[in-house]
Amino acid sequence: MRPNVRVAAVTDERRARLRVAVSVVGALLLLAIVAPPASAATCSDYSNQAAAQRAKDTRDGDGDGIYCESLPCPCLKRLFHNARR
Repeated sequence: MRPNVRVAAVTDERRARLRVAVSVVGALLLLAIVAPPASAATCSDYSNQAAAQRAKDTRDGDGDGIYCESLPCPCLKRLFHNARR
């Protein structure tokens, strides 16, 4: 008896559709995990310069790699305290 070619073709088509669906879902999940935040924070979102520096999600106006230079920096207090000893 000859195997039913039509049934095999339908099964292969379903497998192909399932692979595509799984690939699309996987890509969307990966994109949701890896995608950057929709907008950058502003310096007013942070209490001090060190917190903004750790987050690295604000605009660095002068491009020197130091974020929110107008905010107080607790690191300067430590340096000043250590220098006075």
